[in-house]
Amino acid sequence: MMMISQVTSVFLVQWGSTYSVVTGLEDADPTSLSIGYSAGAISGSVATSDEGDASTVTVSYAMGDITISAESDTDRAGADTSSVTVTYAMADGMSVSLENSEDVNTLGVSYSSGAISVAVEADDATTESWEATMAYDLGGGATFNLGTNQDETTFAGVGFSF
Repeated sequence: MMMISQVTSVFLVQWGSTYSVVTGLEDADPTSLSIGYSAGAISGSVATSDEGDASTVTVSYAMGDITISAESDTDRAGADTSSVTVTYAMADGMSVSLENSEDVNTLGVSYSSGAISVAVEADDATTESWEATMAYDLGGGATFNLGTNQDETTFAGVGFSF
């Protein structure tokens, strides 16, 4: 005998708000709820699931080229993490971001012009890490990617999106 489970999803958008409820037909199926709201430069969202009591709360505020965001995340194991990020997007395609999450600071710098984008990211964790990446849009859904990191791992490849 084959059992078929159906997922029910409700999604509404009204006055800058989004609501979503996803559940299955069986009692054991998890249910998740997400709510988002934006008013001008301020936006926020809450997402939660009864599967392990996972939840995420995010708030952001955009002031011209600068955006400040804060996030609190509880995973299924009950571990809490929180982060604050400040991003400055410049008109010439460059952006700089600084994130603090659990006393680890991460600095990222990225630049994009036409089909090419490059990025460098580094943190001050106990085992400091950094990564440099480059992507070139080949057109037709294909992208050439290249990167390296602190472990001297280097990658190159072509990705496709349809």
